[in-house]
Amino acid sequence: MKTQWNITAFAVASVVLKMLFQEAVKGYLRKQRETPSNRSIAILVAVPTLLVDTQLRTVMLCQDSVSSTIVSSVLLAAVEIILRMGKTMHVMHTVRRIKSNGVISSSSTQTRVQTDTQSKLKLNRIVVVPSASRLRSSRMDRVAHVHKLLALHAAEVYSDMNAEYIAMGCSYGILFFFGSHARFNLRGADDSTVRHAIYPITIVTQVGIELLVDFVASALEIRLGVDFESFNADGKYLAFFMMVVSVTNIHISSGICLRTQ
Repeated sequence: MKTQWNITAFAVASVVLKMLFQEAVKGYLRKQRETPSNRSIAILVAVPTLLVDTQLRTVMLCQDSVSSTIVSSVLLAAVEIILRMGKTMHVMHTVRRIKSNGVISSSSTQTRVQTDTQSKLKLNRIVVVPSASRLRSSRMDRVAHVHKLLALHAAEVYSDMNAEYIAMGCSYGILFFFGSHARFNLRGADDSTVRHAIYPITIVTQVGIELLVDFVASALEIRLGVDFESFNADGKYLAFFMMVVSVTNIHISSGICLRTQ
């Protein structure tokens, strides 16, 4: 990947592939009768993000100049904010539509029952009970549907944020241990001082940009109604899982990058 166009195409393909993985996972989880646990959702969403983003960020770090890496990081951050806000607004719009349909359905049912009461009192005694039962059942279904949508979206955002930082750490680790390899033709490959001078700048820049993205996006998502507090109880388990996946990811990614061409 020597040209900027190749890197851009690779970045676009990586983002599209990650979104396809995530949508496929969410589609599978939405079909489950019960809402999956936070652990299951986080694991299924985080793994594709981690595997794809590690490759993308490794390629970004291997560009010809630090400025190219910084520009790529800024563009990637802008895309992340747009995608996250777009997904959140879509979910919230869906939730409002479900709730509004429930209100309309409830209102129409009550109107029909009142009409029946005024016209035929005897018939009303037969109709009201099943209508109220169906109304309660429909309301419970809507509440469960809304809860599942919000839980899936919160888990996706939470897992995506964690996976982004882990992917950055994995890419830094790969280049730290294998940066002298010819496969990673970094700027000034024969000059170790130039090669290692890239890391402080890129690390601070990428982590700083990612923190800013998450701060802004999370604040907007919380304001729109996304709840992240439910993941606090699973923090230790998810941290251990992410550590295991990170080690495996470094092994897989380095093996892919170092294979003979």
